[in-house]
Amino acid sequence: ADAEKYLVNRVIKGYLDQGFGFYIMITKHGQHKVGVSGIIKRPELDHVDIGFALLPQYERRGYAIEATRAVMDYASNKLGIYPICAITTYDNYASQKLLEKIGLRKSGVHMWNEEEELLLYSNVKPSRPDATPIPAKK
Repeated sequence: ADAEKYLVNRVIKGYLDQGFGFYIMITKHGQHKVGVSGIIKRPELDHVDIGFALLPQYERRGYAIEATRAVMDYASNKLGIYPICAITTYDNYASQKLLEKIGLRKSGVHMWNEEEELLLYSNVKPSRPDATPIPAKK
């Protein structure tokens, strides 16, 4: 019941309200679903958030970087979304590396549910007048 409520109120609502969300990653031959990658607008964050998740048996095979680069290109060039941010834990080095590969840089921290401090990444460029810079952690 909780999963259904989350899907209806967050995931499906995002597709309906913003026209984007998470997309299923499949192998090139379409035989296996390996995870998801996409963009969402979380109420807890100021900007659209890019993210990804893989089934454990498909990690470290290049699926996440390929899919997330495609999502980043789609969001930036087709939907015109700027800036784009991401959050991850301090100890998730693989995600941090991937976020940097797609052009995001550490830009501060974000308190998640007032309980957990997460690293905040963004593609905000200081020279862009339409961007709201995210302050770095002091």
